[in-house]
Amino acid sequence: MAAHRYWRIQIRLINGGSTCGIGELQMRTSIGGANVATGGTATASTTQVNYLAPKAFDGLTTDTGTGNGWAGIASNFAGSGSDGLGSWPWLKYDFGSGNDKDIQEIVLYC
Repeated sequence: MAAHRYWRIQIRLINGGSTCGIGELQMRTSIGGANVATGGTATASTTQVNYLAPKAFDGLTTDTGTGNGWAGIASNFAGSGSDGLGSWPWLKYDFGSGNDKDIQEIVLYC
């Protein structure tokens, strides 16, 4: 893969759901390597109260009941979006100017 400043994951919901969540998202430049998604800026297309984008990159891999992780909401997911699939939630990480990363592994904690 190539190095990029921005990395985005888009969630495609199934089974009629309208929300999704990621407890922790780690990015690594080598398989089994250290998490490099630290110190950057996280944003998302949507969020739920207390489940904000930066919480998906805070290093907490379990939910303590205090809103750890990110939760997004799909809108019009029946198929009215420009791709014919609706508006699906996404989570983006910006490593910052001059900090492009060649991500080789993504680890998700639910």
